[in-house]
This record gives sequence, structure tokens and C-alpha cells, in this order.
Amino acid sequence: MNPLSCSGAAQKMWDRLAAHLDSLGIVCQTVSLLDEQLCPKLCEALSKSSDAIIGVGGDGTHMSVINVLLKLPAEISLPPYLPAPCGTGNDLAKSLGIQPQDLKRTAELLTEGTPIIIDLGLVRGRWFADAVSLGIEASILARRDVLVKERPNGHGYWPYFLATLDTLGQRVSWHIDLTLDGSPWYSGPVKGVVINNAPIHASEFVVTPGASMSDGWLDIAVFPVMQNLVEGYMRRCRRVPRMLRSRRPKQVARAKRIELNAMQSVPWQMDGETQDPECHLNIGIDPSRISVLSDSRRMPKEKV
Repeated sequence: MNPLSCSGAAQKMWDRLAAHLDSLGIVCQTVSLLDEQLCPKLCEALSKSSDAIIGVGGDGTHMSVINVLLKLPAEISLPPYLPAPCGTGNDLAKSLGIQPQDLKRTAELLTEGTPIIIDLGLVRGRWFADAVSLGIEASILARRDVLVKERPNGHGYWPYFLATLDTLGQRVSWHIDLTLDGSPWYSGPVKGVVINNAPIHASEFVVTPGASMSDGWLDIAVFPVMQNLVEGYMRRCRRVPRMLRSRRPKQVARAKRIELNAMQSVPWQMDGETQDPECHLNIGIDPSRISVLSDSRRMPKEKV
């Protein structure tokens, strides 16, 4: 578990989740993501009979845990991974039908969850389960991180909201060239680019309808101007009635290999964690990479 996730609120969520696990008679060994002996302790725990691994935190935590698990010695057999939704956005958990407000049900999924094999994205030698995005969205996350540091007790959606207000007024865009599976696809200015593995993005949005974590593809959306970006998000919000949502956005595609080149460094983020700005990125799909537990009855079924 990550005690720093959601500005420390994940610890309280874990206490509640642990109480539900205890009531179900489920015994857990807890290892902190910050523990310097993380890998040896995981190897020791997994050398025994383990039915599942629970990651406690947000999307960044799950990304970190998955990267640690996949780099363990090959002889270590990995049980299914359950992403407990104890962060802010919780895109991965929501994409698997796991609801943040129902930690009791999350605990029950250890015995009742449906195991599925999902793909992972791969960039700069690291796997991601949810998404990579570039441009304004990454700038919003960077601004959010600053606000959270200024107000350590602030967490949840308010830092996102304030960071969005601060960032959307910026008159900045980036010129990029996108090559998909070896063929040029887009060249021009952008306010934002979203590359999704999971269907749910930024907590409540479906910006690439039809995205699936088990289809062997990454889904890409490009927003050339601010109006495209704002409309693309607002009209693809899950809280908006389905009949009022826009249809499949323009400038959307699928690919297994994505090459991005920019004329200047572009801010980007991976699974909710900001990265150093880059001018060049190669992003790929690693199909059928890890087993996870899902609540199949609640998984989103957004049509294209």
C-alpha cells in the first residue's frame, strides 16, 4: 500500500478496507510501497500460498506496484492483482467495475471477483495500465501537485478543479507529428493528446469510446484547439446522460505502436504521475500481460 496516496487519505481507506477483509476472514500481509525492502518482502510473501495481491492507492500506485511485480524473478508466480480504489481518479479500478465508495464490495472481490487478463502500455521501459496524456492535461496535473504541496491537507477533486482553472487560460500549444504503426497519422498543433489503455479517463470521462484493456490496442485522441479539448471532455463525461453525449470524437484512432515527435518539449503524464517534458516518445502495447480481478457486473460498457 502507498501511505502517501491521495495526500495520505489512502491510509484511512486502507484501515476501513482491512476491517472488511478481517470480517471476511481474509488474512493479509501488508507491505508499504515506500519500504526499502519491498522486493524481498514481496518475494517472501509470494513464495507462500497467495490468492491475490491488493494494491492500495490510486492509479500512480497501481502503476508502481505492477512495474515492481513484473520485474520480480521469473520463478515467482503472480496471483491476480486487485487495484483497491484508494486514490483520487481511480481510473483503473473504475474501468474494472470497482467502485471507490464501496470498499466492502472491493474486499468481497478477493473471493468473488472475475479474473481477466489485461494489456499494458509500455513507454520508456515502464508499463502503464491506464493512460499516457500530453499537453494541457499534464500541465494541470503539474499545477495540482504544486497546490497539494502548498496545502498538504488538501486532496480529492478540489486541487484538480483549481489547477484546471489556472491552466486552461494558458495560450500555449505544441506542434507534434504522430506516426501510428509506421504510418503518418497527424501533424499539427495540439492542446492535448490522450493515449488510453483503460476506458475510463480522468475519473469520469470516456474520451476514446470503445477502448478496452483486453483488445491488444491503444486508443488515441487528439485535440488540436482548446474548444475541441473542452467539448471532448464535457460531452464525454459519464455523469452526462447517454443521449446527450457526443458520438465518437474526431481525430480518434487505434494503434499498437505510437511514435510522437514534437518541435519543443511537451509536458506528459503516465497513470496520473507527471514526467519530465519530452520531444520524442515511443509508446507500445504489451498484450495480455497481467491478471487482475474485476467486478464484471459493473464494468463500463461504453459503445463506440
